[in-house]
Amino acid sequence: MRLGEPVYRPFVPIALANGDQSTVELMGLIDTGADSILASDVLAEQLGIDLDDHEGETTVGVGGHVAAVRYKTISLRLYPKGEHEYLPSARRSNLVV
Repeated sequence: MRLGEPVYRPFVPIALANGDQSTVELMGLIDTGADSILASDVLAEQLGIDLDDHEGETTVGVGGHVAAVRYKTISLRLYPKGEHEYLPSARRSNLVV
């Protein structure tokens, strides 16, 4: 709530995928200025991602704290409205864990 009014944000149903591994349906916040997806190491583990075999490492500010993160390229799948099947195309994206 902001000044007593609800704040609406654009969420869409998604799944993260790495090869034949996939997360359950999640809700993703659309951020048109984001270059990467920030996800927990729990999701990386579900996807079978070896976090020691990453494509880069850096530190970022998250919620007022500094966190060490690693980059890995994975697929982002969007769900059609009202369906539980993936759209046929998947978008490759950097996962930050």
